[in-house]
Amino acid sequence: MYDLKAYTPTQGVKSVTRYNFRTQEVELEVAPYMPVKTKNFKLLRCSELKDIWGNLIYEDYIVKYKDDLIGVVKFIKGKFVVEFKQITVDLCNIYDRLLIIGDVYAGNEQ
Repeated sequence: MYDLKAYTPTQGVKSVTRYNFRTQEVELEVAPYMPVKTKNFKLLRCSELKDIWGNLIYEDYIVKYKDDLIGVVKFIKGKFVVEFKQITVDLCNIYDRLLIIGDVYAGNEQ
């Protein structure tokens, strides 16, 4: 099991390599490790985090998984991040503009 909370921002989730909409399984590129698969992620496009008036919808959104507090979505220095206790991880990929919210424990589950 990979504990994404233990990663530094530069060693966190690099990109989403594959997303299965039917099973909601996500394959992530996690630097500097091999790609990992996980479930229970919720994917949101960064553009969807603002309403039609430009107001932030998910800022301070509490991210929970199985009733455990995982983190809080913050908008810091022009980008969305998820704050895990002491560590802030940038989860908005500049290429596909995806914000990843969900299960921070990513494992190679079949």
